[in-house]
Amino acid sequence: MKKYFEFNKPFLKFLPLFIIMIGLTVALGNSYALLNRIAPDPNGYQEKMDNIKVIYLNKKDNVFNLEDKEIEFKIKNTSSKRVTYNVYLEFKDDNRKIKYQVIKNNKKYLDNILGDDNYIDKLNTIKGYETVSYKVKIDSKDEYKDKYKIIVEES
Repeated sequence: MKKYFEFNKPFLKFLPLFIIMIGLTVALGNSYALLNRIAPDPNGYQEKMDNIKVIYLNKKDNVFNLEDKEIEFKIKNTSSKRVTYNVYLEFKDDNRKIKYQVIKNNKKYLDNILGDDNYIDKLNTIKGYETVSYKVKIDSKDEYKDKYKIIVEES
């Protein structure tokens, strides 16, 4: 019975080394995860879906104040197939009318009023590995301090 619980001598010799290696692996993994979460991405905030990636330039999230007069973001297809997507503005107060303009791929694309139709792009397709850039310009009064989101959904 005594031999059953005895450890092998070579194993005991390397046990401290194994413990140190496991400790370093856990510490480095946690440090990397923490740095990735805290350090801002130079490209901006990114959202990844099944086949597309949305990059909000110079932002930490997809929430904007009405004081942000111009918002830039890109939609990148990360797959080889065509993908259909929708882009719309989500606003806290649905009764307020706010004018906005959309520039898509450096061309004027849409003038609209938030509240009439919140969609920037409905059922638009993007080719494989293609990138589409958007600029949304908000024409609002300075007294509005509310926030809104730009939502991109794959359909």
